[in-house]
Amino acid sequence: MADSKLQAITGKRLPPNAGKGRPAGAVNKTTATLKAALEQSFSELGGVRWLVQLAEREPRAYAALLAKLLPTQIDADVTAHPPITKITRVVVDPQHGTETEIPPATPDKEMNS
Repeated sequence: MADSKLQAITGKRLPPNAGKGRPAGAVNKTTATLKAALEQSFSELGGVRWLVQLAEREPRAYAALLAKLLPTQIDADVTAHPPITKITRVVVDPQHGTETEIPPATPDKEMNS
């Protein structure tokens, strides 16, 4: 029996799904109930009209609501595009559709003109 892979059960047996918890993204029942109540009260107060009145009468309270909606941290890649290294000015003749590139101004040319 020493080679057996069976092990003796020790302690209390647990249900097969014990300890798994709520799946990721699942909303707590209390949170869902509160959210529904807030949506109903918002509707009964006048919805958007109520928010406009709040902004006019209590701008600090309105700003606090806006602050709660804005992300606290923005995760953005600002190097996604290469930096601008050259700006070209082009004059287009509307009658002939021709384009003429204007050379960039240098400090000497700007001061003498």
